[in-house]
Amino acid sequence: MVCLSIKKIKKRVNLQARYIKKEAVVKVFGRTTSFNVQKILWLLDELALNYEHIELGGHFGGLDSDEFFRLNPMKKVPVLIDGDKSIWESHTILRYLVAEYGDKIGILLAHMNALYTKDG
Repeated sequence: MVCLSIKKIKKRVNLQARYIKKEAVVKVFGRTTSFNVQKILWLLDELALNYEHIELGGHFGGLDSDEFFRLNPMKKVPVLIDGDKSIWESHTILRYLVAEYGDKIGILLAHMNALYTKDG
């Protein structure tokens, strides 16, 4: 079994992620300091999806606007917009992303397994 450093593994996975077709452009509303927003941003990065992050909530404000109320009547972050879909609650968003775009995880996992196989 080949033993690689974590740094080399991350570098190889990042290089592989460049070759994954980035189809979706989603929007995430919420402040970066929120753990619930952080886990969504982490998964979006793992899935190598294009996304736009809009800081909202906390000292950024914006949760009481009519526009945000139309996205989430609960007036809480995080909120994910994918096309015409508006999804809120962090675990619901995570489940949605895996169901909708989870096939990309398989590509990355296959690449990770290839890093640990013995070369002949």
